[in-house]
Amino acid sequence: MQELRLRIELVPPPLWRKNLRSYLTESRWANLREAVRQVADFTCEICGQKASRESGLGVNAHEDWRYVDDGRPATASLIRLGCICTLCHHVHHIGQLRNMIASGEAQPALLDRVVEHFCRLNGCDSTVFEQEERHAMQVWRSRANRDYVLQWGRFGVLLGDRVATADYALIPTGGQKAKGETAYTSPWIGKIPLPITDGEHTVHVIPLFDSAKTRGATKNATVVDLLAMERDLSDAAISAARGMWVGKTLAQFAAAASRG
Repeated sequence: MQELRLRIELVPPPLWRKNLRSYLTESRWANLREAVRQVADFTCEICGQKASRESGLGVNAHEDWRYVDDGRPATASLIRLGCICTLCHHVHHIGQLRNMIASGEAQPALLDRVVEHFCRLNGCDSTVFEQEERHAMQVWRSRANRDYVLQWGRFGVLLGDRVATADYALIPTGGQKAKGETAYTSPWIGKIPLPITDGEHTVHVIPLFDSAKTRGATKNATVVDLLAMERDLSDAAISAARGMWVGKTLAQFAAAASRG
């Protein structure tokens, strides 16, 4: 099969709505999405296009999941958050787009535009797109009846004490207290990224605040942890950054980020 720059990535049916966006409250996800967009300078990491009001092209945070299907249960791991444009997003989730067209939520012309985008970026014709979609559907069907464990990695901290061992768990809901459940806490997510470096790599971190004390993360809210947006920085550098910023206020963090 041809090496493709942009591919179709259908979400297995057992994992529909089991993602970070679904488990966070709307306001927390909005802040996280904004931080991802800022780190990427509002540019799609796949096709390189920048968000533009004139063209109507937008960019959004994209959850990059990896699946291991040979275990019982199978594993779905959240690897990173990236920034991709709406066209690349529609290619990744082409099944969702087809459902939107069938229900009248989107026009058929959008599908033509998405296929054209796929072909232009991959230097191919629509036959390759059709082959890619058939292959993606075969994989999707093979995963339809599997049980999955969700592994959140470093993003588990965003879900607070709901995630067992802070690394992985199958959890049915997020951000809200389900009927009959005990309330749980998760950090408030700042939306201002700060670049830090270890001399070799530079990554961005965003502040996490104690949600029980912030009530909306006011300027006097204090940082309780940092979330690294990329993975290249050493553990020692991340620990040093935590030592520098945990306990500082949102206002202090924002001032440093604006200088960075």
